Amino acid sequence: MVAIQPGAATGWHYHPGPSFVVVKSGTLTDEDENHCQTVHPAGTAFSEEAGRIHRVLNQSFEAAEFFGVLILPAGGPPVVPVHEPTGTCRQ
Repeated sequence: MVAIQPGAATGWHYHPGPSFVVVKSGTLTDEDENHCQTVHPAGTAFSEEAGRIHRVLNQSFEAAEFFGVLILPAGGPPVVPVHEPTGTCRQ
């Protein structure tokens, strides 16, 4: 299980393989490379394609806890950090 405190975020990154996430408590915001955001409250799940640049934020007032399953190439790292992308959300 991973916990993200209120106001905190992961760095920008991608995973070399697909990932599956279940939000146990709190609320996670997933931000993609175009800075579009999707909110995932407790009890929901989402998946990410391999190579998708993103970061996960906790924009709520309580800790957010989640479980993640990564399907990785043999010997590959679970997370590859990247610089902040410059895209613009066009939703």
